[in-house]
Amino acid sequence: MEFGKRITALLILTIFLACVVCGASGEIRRTPGNDPASSWINREDTIYLWYTDDNLTNYLNHVAVDFGDKENVHVLPYLIDRDGYMKKIAESSVKGSEYPDVFIVSHDNLEKAYLAGIASEVKDPDGVMNDSTFSGAALESVTYQGKYIAYPMSFETCVLLYNRTLLRDWAYQQAVRELTTSEEVDDEGEVKEVTIPIDQVDQYEINSLSDEYFLKSVPNTLDNLMEIADSFDAVEGVSSIMNWDVSDIMYNYWIVGDALKIGGPAGDDKNELSINNPRAIDNLRIYQKLHAFFSIEPNEVNYESSVDDFIHGRTLFTVVGYDALESIESYVNDEGNGFEYEYGVANIPDISETSPSRSLSVTQCIAVNGYSDQKDLANRFASYLITDAASNLEPMTGYLSSNRLTEKLDDNSRVFAAEYAKSVPMPKMMTVENYWMQVEVLFSKVWNGADPESELAELEKTVRQMLGL
Repeated sequence: MEFGKRITALLILTIFLACVVCGASGEIRRTPGNDPASSWINREDTIYLWYTDDNLTNYLNHVAVDFGDKENVHVLPYLIDRDGYMKKIAESSVKGSEYPDVFIVSHDNLEKAYLAGIASEVKDPDGVMNDSTFSGAALESVTYQGKYIAYPMSFETCVLLYNRTLLRDWAYQQAVRELTTSEEVDDEGEVKEVTIPIDQVDQYEINSLSDEYFLKSVPNTLDNLMEIADSFDAVEGVSSIMNWDVSDIMYNYWIVGDALKIGGPAGDDKNELSINNPRAIDNLRIYQKLHAFFSIEPNEVNYESSVDDFIHGRTLFTVVGYDALESIESYVNDEGNGFEYEYGVANIPDISETSPSRSLSVTQCIAVNGYSDQKDLANRFASYLITDAASNLEPMTGYLSSNRLTEKLDDNSRVFAAEYAKSVPMPKMMTVENYWMQVEVLFSKVWNGADPESELAELEKTVRQMLGL
């Protein structure tokens, strides 16, 4: 990029970043210029990778070595403080020194990055940016104005975690209830319910019917879930049927994910907006019924406590991210602990037979810096991260790859991948950055009895003002 363009970009960025990028109070933990190796490494066969998540360090170092050996080049990963991350990338790029050629960023920051010139349209050297390799949600997350401007690497979304052991108890209860209850007509012609002693019922018949109930026990809709809640005779130690963090939008948004429309599929079109609509209103009214059923108080329940309740068998269902499975495994592996239950994960239940649920998703992406003079090499490295190196991502980091590596996924990971495929990516539009705070406030009010229609109308009015509509 010519010097004149850099000066112009610097003036634009000075204004732009002051408004839309977080402050730059943090320092780079490992400054490229302080690395002795940088004085002898030839920039022409070297690319710099920036990232903010220390959980990725071992993985990225491993991938950097493998790719470097494969291409006979240098890849230097740098862990950067999260504070002011985007501003550091932009400022170092404009100055033309010690900037990243490729960086990892959450997809909802891609509009910001693209308009600042630090994310560029991908070249896709291996031809993998297609629906054979990635789900629609993954591709939409990296799409801006009809272009792919990053490569999808990993994702976060939520699923339903359920206690298989306790569901077997429920299924057995249902079988016993059905086989020990009968109706007969008395002498006056009235139908009345008769209880049959359990010792008069064949145990094989009870077990067979119990198996049938169990096979259908994982709820497909909220009606199914509430039927279980209504009919389960709590066994010792169970304090609630369902418990989840109702204060966090990540674990709540599925209620309205398919009903609210903001930004279109790619989350970048301000003219696609529908918030105060009949389906959203109906879904939030059903959400209020969940409060009546489960009596969850946000000041008493958070994500950690809901996972802990599940681990200790105090609840049948909760809504979690992939990290909850690691929490269970860690508990099991700790000396002296033992998980007494079987568990499983399932897609989030639909709101009703006619209204599907859609979870929220966040995709971590690999962007190629628009200022880089090593774009071809940077694109090859980014493509390598999401293909050849993708199978090592989960084992080394605990993060699920966005790549459709279905043959390498276990059953639990497949459920997360399926939920991600139908999820709603967070919108990219900078003007609605605090949309999620507004939605969390709305959910809190509705959970505590506020009228859904009034709250949705106020939210739509606020968002339209943000978008200048």
